[in-house]
Amino acid sequence: LSTLEGIAVSLDPNFNVFTIMYPIALNRLLTNPTQSKIIDKTIQNLIRDMDGRIDEKKVTKLLNDSASLTGYSNRKVLYDILKTKGGRKFAFQIMKEKIVVRRKKEKNRS
Repeated sequence: LSTLEGIAVSLDPNFNVFTIMYPIALNRLLTNPTQSKIIDKTIQNLIRDMDGRIDEKKVTKLLNDSASLTGYSNRKVLYDILKTKGGRKFAFQIMKEKIVVRRKKEKNRS
């Protein structure tokens, strides 16, 4: 892969291998077709805090890093995530957890 990238960069100095790999890697990671526990754990570690709650700062950092590596905008990365079945499941999981946390906070205030 690095040899092919080197050839591509010599032909086009603006070539970015991440823009080529990104859609395939993103879809594979989010769909996790082999149901790999390692992939699941890695994704969870990337987005959760030490208490196991979704950490908005970590999610934002992951989005920003993905956009930075690929050269795409955050909006495009988010759109591409939501196009995949795994991405929609991931987004639903985040929203569901945030709603539960918010309801608990409101209940404790009452």
